[in-house]
Amino acid sequence: MAQLNLYSYGANVGSYEKYPDDSIIYDIRNEHTEHVKIPEGRTQTGLDESFRKKLFKNENFANLLHDYKNNIVDMISSAKTNSTINIVIMCHRGQHRSVSIVEELYEYFKNNEKIEVRKEHLSMD
Repeated sequence: MAQLNLYSYGANVGSYEKYPDDSIIYDIRNEHTEHVKIPEGRTQTGLDESFRKKLFKNENFANLLHDYKNNIVDMISSAKTNSTINIVIMCHRGQHRSVSIVEELYEYFKNNEKIEVRKEHLSMD
């Protein structure tokens, strides 16, 4: 069985050494969340389902998630047994957008019988 590792990462707060060298990196630093109000003090993160629901109401983020799912499905289809696919979703702080996408990807792929899925949030406070 192949392995899918999903990482959220904040480029402004971490070292690139935290994720594997052979990772496929999706950089979403230029995708903005103007319509999603992050509460004062930034206590809500991408781990909060209510935040994710608001985020994915945005057509750009919904399309990104859809595209990432399709890309990963293609990778899984062509993956050899015992191979590893490392996916990094990178934003600025690694608290909101990247975490949201990793959480949604994890939920989508966790019951796939062709792959074992793991997730890790590398820049969470």
